[in-house]
Amino acid sequence: MLSYKKILSIILISQLYSNYSFGMDVDKMMVYANTKGNGELMVSNRSRSIEYVKLNISKIDCEGVESSKQCRQTEFSKDNLLMWDLSVEPNKFILHPGEEKHINIRNLKNNLSNVKSDRVYKITILPDRDRQKGQNFSVNYGYAPYFIIPANNQNVKYKFKKLSKNKVHVENLGNTYFKININNCGKNHTVEQKCNYTGHLVPGRKRDLTIPFDIDASTSIKILNYDESIKYEVN
Repeated sequence: MLSYKKILSIILISQLYSNYSFGMDVDKMMVYANTKGNGELMVSNRSRSIEYVKLNISKIDCEGVESSKQCRQTEFSKDNLLMWDLSVEPNKFILHPGEEKHINIRNLKNNLSNVKSDRVYKITILPDRDRQKGQNFSVNYGYAPYFIIPANNQNVKYKFKKLSKNKVHVENLGNTYFKININNCGKNHTVEQKCNYTGHLVPGRKRDLTIPFDIDASTSIKILNYDESIKYEVN
């Protein structure tokens, strides 16, 4: 039987982890622009405390890099106003427990007839610590969904190499985002077994992907663009 002290310790630990829960949530991590170059996100507060939220935009360039950490990111700020070609509304707001907020993503370039390569952005959603001082808030680390305005004429071009039974090298040599889907869900797989994997590559990106299962002759490997209107079977 658990002693009173042990029970009290369990309660205190549970409360500690509860207070430090991830308060905000976002409905998707990849957003693709409509024909006008606009999009939408939804942020929700699933904590029990008020959240003060702020959003930042960074333009992303991953040309020729091996790791996402090497991608060149230019954050929009008051020092580079002339390069702003995207905005979010609202960029600061308050969320009460259980509330949701729709975020409008607006393309600021009226002419989208000459988008030669995907325009890629990262929208960072963070707690606004400056406004939240003195409040009882949960510890949040934020989200950073990607927003993509696709190239007008999408050229899906890739390089694929199998490195081992569960590792592959993929390069995006085209001008548009694609995902690689690796599926090994045959008749003999069980629910507990992982048999499907999807990786994402923006233009210029190179990645070594570790797959949570072995790739064999029956494995299906597909390259697909954002709306799956372009598909390639990888042999």
